[in-house]
Amino acid sequence: MSTNNNNNSLSLLDRIRINHGNQKLREAFGKLAGTYRERAVKLLNDNRILFYTLYVLLPDIDAYNLYSLLNSRNKMALKMSTKALKDENIRTNLNSLPKYDNRSLYSTLKWMFQTGYEKDGSDDEFDEVLDKIFAILVRKYEDKTTLPILANMIFKRNRQDRYIHDLVWAFFEIKDPFILELVADFLRSPDDKDVELACRLLNIESIAMAKNMDRYEAYLAWFKENRFFLHFTGENYQLTSTPTFYRVDLDAKYLSKRSVYRNRKRIISYSESEKSHLKDFNELEYEERVVLAEISHKIHNQNPRVWSDWIKSPVKEQKFIAKLGLGGDFL
Repeated sequence: MSTNNNNNSLSLLDRIRINHGNQKLREAFGKLAGTYRERAVKLLNDNRILFYTLYVLLPDIDAYNLYSLLNSRNKMALKMSTKALKDENIRTNLNSLPKYDNRSLYSTLKWMFQTGYEKDGSDDEFDEVLDKIFAILVRKYEDKTTLPILANMIFKRNRQDRYIHDLVWAFFEIKDPFILELVADFLRSPDDKDVELACRLLNIESIAMAKNMDRYEAYLAWFKENRFFLHFTGENYQLTSTPTFYRVDLDAKYLSKRSVYRNRKRIISYSESEKSHLKDFNELEYEERVVLAEISHKIHNQNPRVWSDWIKSPVKEQKFIAKLGLGGDFL
């Protein structure tokens, strides 16, 4: 949802802010609240009001002690902003508001997000509020609709040399490998900062890329091959300056066991015979396991029946075939 709405769909307070700026909005609202308190509250409780406008007026809402007169959505939105605010008096007053109803929290967060994200960068406190909103939407509600916007915000902030670590953390906390495609889109950006950040987030230096393909096409080819075998590592910028967010699970790729994520948790299980086979597989050197997993995956994709015979053969025999480059003979 864009906040660049037609003026007819905006509340009066939104129109004042957009047409005349934050300061004029506060001046006009202050005069109204001081004289016509009920009218001022009615404007605040207009269902069309944008969250950013409510946020701008927070000091005036506090100064005129209008908290108790706000509707439940506005109370909840402001209370959700508490931890990011530096003004201790306002924080204390917001903390005194009644505990919000969790049943309404999601719809309030979505409203805050949809009517506030375009003002990212307005000030540090508001950015912190947005970071908190995104983190809850992703972690608590697994809301994937926010992820394309979140990706754009991360790269926009990075271009402006602004703080991105909390947003990156929230983005990857969805624990869905398919978000990597959103990041890969920025490999095609004309901005060097976008490309550099995309390479870092995708850990692209550790991925062998075909020399005759550009970075974007090469990454998509790699992703297509490995997308069902990627596992979230839990690494982030709070733990290391060079996190690797996803790695290929070679065991899963070797046995063609696709990962399933439920409630942001990866679910994968192996039978006793598969565990026994993996014991021999994991005794190989890392590079040998990479090659064998690739061959096994290729055979499985092209002929599952042949693969069922291949995978039962001893790992030493598979390794020998791989070294001779005879994997293709099984296809």
